[in-house]
Amino acid sequence: AGFMAALRQGRQEVLPLGHELDRPILLLESTDDSVNDPEGSEDLWSRVRPELLERHRLEGLKHEILHDRQRSLALDLLEPWLEHVTLARNPNPHFAMKN
Repeated sequence: AGFMAALRQGRQEVLPLGHELDRPILLLESTDDSVNDPEGSEDLWSRVRPELLERHRLEGLKHEILHDRQRSLALDLLEPWLEHVTLARNPNPHFAMKN
């Protein structure tokens, strides 16, 4: 009972803060997650400024996306996102990721 009460309280405290997030976010969710329901975080992500949030639901992956056998699906999204964020913060080409 105490744990669930703490979760509810935390949710009430965090949800109103979604609009305050001010850094790029790459959200990778798995459709076959047996730990978290991606729909459960919808209230938070809907409050984040859309230009900051890149969101992907990966079909067939489990909870630990980067340890899943199909992790290449996540890595294929992660690398270009990191490249974009890095270049946006520092347009100096010497800092660009190399292939």
